[in-house]
Amino acid sequence: MRSLISAATKALSWATATLSTPLKPPSPCGQLGDPDAEWFPVETGCWTGIPGSIRPLVHHVEDWKDNCSTPARCREGCDAEGYGLAALENGQECWCGNTIRDIVYPVAAEKCNSQCAGDKSQLCGGYGYMSLYARDGFKFSIGSFPRSTPKGLFRVGCYTDTSALSRQMPIQPEGCDYEPEIFRTAVGCMDDCASIGYKYSGVQNGRECWCSNDPPPYYLVGGKCDLPCEGDATQ
Repeated sequence: MRSLISAATKALSWATATLSTPLKPPSPCGQLGDPDAEWFPVETGCWTGIPGSIRPLVHHVEDWKDNCSTPARCREGCDAEGYGLAALENGQECWCGNTIRDIVYPVAAEKCNSQCAGDKSQLCGGYGYMSLYARDGFKFSIGSFPRSTPKGLFRVGCYTDTSALSRQMPIQPEGCDYEPEIFRTAVGCMDDCASIGYKYSGVQNGRECWCSNDPPPYYLVGGKCDLPCEGDATQ
């Protein structure tokens, strides 16, 4: 008799526990994808283009019409098809590519404020804005950028030379070559390059200044441009 009462008590406890725990319905999207540490947001993470221009990334992942888009799922889909760039737009669209076409540029992260269709706690671009990601170490080209901003300056991003013998920005202003008395800043380098007729400037190794009339073709992601300028540690 004692064992029977004990069994009934256990059954009642189990039933109580089951009823007190709400059942979570399965997600219609299935597994939403885990965060992928091998992908990084590009610059601010939010980019836009010139209205009416061609789409910066042209390969559309059709599967994302199922209202299940998240950054991880988009990145996984692009990676599976051999692409190193992934972009989400309008809360749902997923686009892939290996180069960025036409005129695009980074904007404030707050512009990408559309909730993801597959996970409302995440953001997937915005109307006319795309959340842009690149695989770690992936080098890609950018067609072109706006030539100026209201202040006349525009940060394009972080780039790398293909080798020590293949410099992407080949021109160095006179007096800028490793002279210890010159304390280089990013703004000072911009001024020096502009003064000799060049549109683009780049600082390297905390002090070197280089110029060109075209943006370098190989973008680098993952926070590799992290050395403070010797002339101003805030730059």
